[in-house]
Amino acid sequence: MGREEPVQRVYPTHYFSSWVDLPSNVAHLRGVPELVAAALKGARVHEVPEGQQIYGSHPLLALFSTGVQLRGDVNSLVSDSYDEGTMVGIDQLLAIRVAQRLGQAPLFQRIDAWIPKVQPAAAAGARVFRDDLRVFLRAYGSQVPRLSLLPMLESCIGLGLTTILLYTIGLMRSWESQGSIPVKENQKPWPVFADCSQGIDLELRRLSEQSMDELLLQLNRLPVWFMCVKIAESHAREQQLPGFTRKELDPRNLNPDPTDRLNRLGEILNGTSEESRDFRRDTKGLCSRLVLAIQDSGNDDSLELVQILEAGLRHPAWNLAETIVAMMGDKLQGSHINKAFDSCSLVGEPHGLMRKRKSTQGRRRAEERRSIVLTNTMIDFLVHRHLRKAAKGTPERALSLKDFLHKLGIRYGILIDVAPPTMSVPNEMLRRNRDFLERRVRDLGLLIGANDAEAMKRLRSRFPVVTDGEVDSEVNHDDC
Repeated sequence: MGREEPVQRVYPTHYFSSWVDLPSNVAHLRGVPELVAAALKGARVHEVPEGQQIYGSHPLLALFSTGVQLRGDVNSLVSDSYDEGTMVGIDQLLAIRVAQRLGQAPLFQRIDAWIPKVQPAAAAGARVFRDDLRVFLRAYGSQVPRLSLLPMLESCIGLGLTTILLYTIGLMRSWESQGSIPVKENQKPWPVFADCSQGIDLELRRLSEQSMDELLLQLNRLPVWFMCVKIAESHAREQQLPGFTRKELDPRNLNPDPTDRLNRLGEILNGTSEESRDFRRDTKGLCSRLVLAIQDSGNDDSLELVQILEAGLRHPAWNLAETIVAMMGDKLQGSHINKAFDSCSLVGEPHGLMRKRKSTQGRRRAEERRSIVLTNTMIDFLVHRHLRKAAKGTPERALSLKDFLHKLGIRYGILIDVAPPTMSVPNEMLRRNRDFLERRVRDLGLLIGANDAEAMKRLRSRFPVVTDGEVDSEVNHDDC
């Protein structure tokens, strides 16, 4: 009462929260829900038959769809209904009542609401995200209090999207140099050094920011990599090469996994076949025509573009890609890439993975410096997730602090007591960083250690878990 601002957020305590939980600008959600849904579904993406109940088949929807039923036309905006005989929490009931007052789900933003079946090329990163969410929900979804579960899920999704991005950088670097995407077993995330002091230790913060600076250099290459892919795909489509005909590129017929297409484009870019020679000749001719057009314009500010187009030590497609990205400008490329990275990592959020600050040196203008941090919620989620194995019904595993740190580096590229390959970090700083994390894990009640022996420092959960449908009550509830 007494406020004029429209509702822009309802906490996702129930499935019906989606009826009102819209950002101020719907375009900010562009492609993200589809990416999350496809990554969680994995290779088993399929069409749901009309009228089929889908809530119980999805681990995330099953957790939040208590009492939801489909009535009437499954494609209707009012087909979702609530069974009033179902017991729910007061916070869930509030979301349901607000949605019922609205009367129907939000209108589709476009007439065709079909979701493309597209998988990330970073299959290993998507697998990490999928396993993390499935294992965590299966083990703790019905046991962790909702007010603790939602922040941990937020950390899980932010970490998952960031991980996919870090894996993407690694595989696109390989595509640039070798013309092929590494197989899933050989895909690795770009390593980053995390500041476990959360900015308290200035030297650790500086090292993490230095690591992030190198990551951002790679991140800003993404537009060039993707533009080169688009240039090669455009040539293949115009020439009607196998795999790139109109019918084969129809989104409804397209293979969800883009690996084969990227490898085929890499062959066209780096190969020695006749079609590769045709592609080189066509792109070189296009670069020459652009150089003449720029020179005829008499614009001295474009001389740098001429130098890029005439670079002769690489394939002309890369010269063309860099020129197009440069002509589009940072506002249409680099700034959006950085915003996407900030959004994925939940920069500055209490449950996120990254922090950002303004830094000034002398008379230079303020620069944004980013550092990877592990918030308490993120640590809470990571510990509980890795105490469980991916196989369904398996008991809690014994996990030492040393093994936990190793998993962070291997699965997510987050380094704590190991220096990134491109940096030199003193051993004293690595030990200090590890000590910060160990102290915080212990303060959260997630670490048991009778003495200083590394083998005796073991992690433990704070919540009971579900094993094959039954609650495993071995957790000491007094410690929770």
